[in-house]
Amino acid sequence: MTMNTVKEIGRAIYRAIGYYPVRLNGIPLRGDPYHFRFWRMVNQNKWENDTFGVLDRYLQPNSIYLDVGAWIGPTVLYTAQRCQTVYCIEPDYTAYRYLLWNLDLNRIHNVQPFNVALTETTGMRQMAAPKDRFGDSSTSLVRQRPGDSTIQVFGMGWADWLKAIRPATFNLIKIDIEGGEFSLIPAMRDYLAAYKPPLYLSLHPTFLGTADRREAMARIVDVMRIYRTCLDSALQPVDPRQLTTDAALDQLGAYVFVAD
Repeated sequence: MTMNTVKEIGRAIYRAIGYYPVRLNGIPLRGDPYHFRFWRMVNQNKWENDTFGVLDRYLQPNSIYLDVGAWIGPTVLYTAQRCQTVYCIEPDYTAYRYLLWNLDLNRIHNVQPFNVALTETTGMRQMAAPKDRFGDSSTSLVRQRPGDSTIQVFGMGWADWLKAIRPATFNLIKIDIEGGEFSLIPAMRDYLAAYKPPLYLSLHPTFLGTADRREAMARIVDVMRIYRTCLDSALQPVDPRQLTTDAALDQLGAYVFVAD
C-alpha cells in the first residue's frame, strides 16, 4: 500500500465522520476533515506554538479579540474558548467557507466573522493564490507571481469597518495578512495611538519587491513608535530598529507591540 493510498483512506475516513478531532493547545475541538493533515500537525504541536503563548498572555474571559487574517480558523476556534467576543476577518472565500464550517462544527456563537479584506480604503482588491490554491494560507493582496490565479475580493477601509462595527476597545489584535500589513498599519495609526491595544503583527517583507522592502518596514517601525515595548513571538524583548536590518528584510517575522 502506497503512502498516497494511506492518505486517501485517512481523508475518506474523516470525511465520513464529518470532522477531525483536534486539540488546540490542549482544548479538544473539531476541525473540518478536508484539512486533516493540518489539524494532525496541530495535534503534534508543530504549528505556531508561540502564537498560543501570545494569545494566552493577553486574553482573559472578558476580552474582545480581533483576528485579521483568520484563514480556516485555528486561532479563532481557540480564542473563542478563552474570551468574550472574537471578530475575525478572512477575504479568501474558499478559506472563509472552511472557517464557517469549523465554527459550526464546534457550535461557536461568540465569533463575528467577516468575508472582507481590511485595507487602507474601501474598494475592490485583487487577491492572488499560488497555482490556483485558493483557501491556502498564503493567498495575498500584494504578491502575484507568474502562474498565480487571481480573484476580486471586497476591501473595507479600516476606518469604515470600525465605524460600522463600533466595538469596545480590543484587548488584542492579531494581523497576519501576507503583506497587506504594509498598507493597513499606516491606516490604523490614529486608532493605535488612541487606544494602544496589544498588537500581534506578522511581517512579510519577502512578499514585496527587494527595492521596496526597507521603506515599507521603516513605515511600520515609524507607526510602532506609538508603543513602548516590542517583543518577538516568544515574548522576548526586541529593538524595533532590528526590523529594518538586512537580515529582517529577507525573512518573515512576528512581533508583539504593547504600551507598557
